[in-house]
Amino acid sequence: MMFPQSSSRHSSSSHLPQQLKFTTSDSCDRIKDEFQLLQAQYHSLKLECDKLASEKSEMQRHYVMYYEMSYGLNIEMHKQAEIVKRLNGICAQVLPYLSQEHQQQVLGAIERAKQVTAPELNSIIRVCENYILGLLDWNEASRCSFFVIHGLCHDKVISYPQDGE
Repeated sequence: MMFPQSSSRHSSSSHLPQQLKFTTSDSCDRIKDEFQLLQAQYHSLKLECDKLASEKSEMQRHYVMYYEMSYGLNIEMHKQAEIVKRLNGICAQVLPYLSQEHQQQVLGAIERAKQVTAPELNSIIRVCENYILGLLDWNEASRCSFFVIHGLCHDKVISYPQDGE
């Protein structure tokens, strides 16, 4: 009886290494395939990460550009407000020296000048944009919009209608 068990054990033990060998080889192939898949995913994610980093950098560049433009416009707005204040002071100083008729005309012109309408502002903005775009291509104009801030498009003269018009 011992021999049959031994024989059974022998056939079983000789069969086991082949099964393990096949399973090990199969496992190695599966691990290799999974590794290649993970490597491809890693590469894809790395490319996406690089793209996002590039977009982030571009967005930060745009943010800085818009911040600088905003700051420049704010400075220009305060500068223009100071100019208006000084010109109003000059007008107030000169006005008493004018005849009564001229004083009325000047006061009327000052009041009309204070009433700038939205269409007039849009017209001024279009003239400035056309002026800049005529000088520069679109890409440079977007980077060099400080021309507007520094008054390089003051060639547009606003005419205010007279009382009779």
